Amino acid sequence: MTSGPTAGGPMVATYDRPIRCVAGNCKCCCYQEIFAFDGASNAPLGSVIETLYFCVPQYDLKDQYNEVKYHIAIPTCMGCLPNYCAEGCCRVPFYVYPKGDTSKEVGKIVRRWGSLGTEIIGVHRFSAEFPPGSSAEEKALLLGATYLLNEIYFKTQK
Repeated sequence: MTSGPTAGGPMVATYDRPIRCVAGNCKCCCYQEIFAFDGASNAPLGSVIETLYFCVPQYDLKDQYNEVKYHIAIPTCMGCLPNYCAEGCCRVPFYVYPKGDTSKEVGKIVRRWGSLGTEIIGVHRFSAEFPPGSSAEEKALLLGATYLLNEIYFKTQK
């Protein structure tokens, strides 16, 4: 990821996704993850990793010291089923919660419908609302979470 309004700006962050499996209904192993690194120094910024779940995909955003900072999950219906229409039709939300408190949404990542043409050719649009007071490193990790969610749920498998 580069800085600036055009391509070719200074490198801000790089990402690595070592495990590449398809999404499933439950997860007890082979967790999907993405690691973020500082673009200039290549120092670790942290990771986003899938956690143990049944039916409702969940992720933890961890800092460079492996401490959980945020929890990411799809909103639920009746507490146990994913509610893909919580933000209306054609918008798939993933809510960001502070560590240990899934009752208070502090940010979100939402896949938005582009147009028929962009959907056919595989261009996906997302918006990210960062938690108030989040650091540049946490924002880079949330962008990494967006890349991970796109890869797992929305990219066409070849």
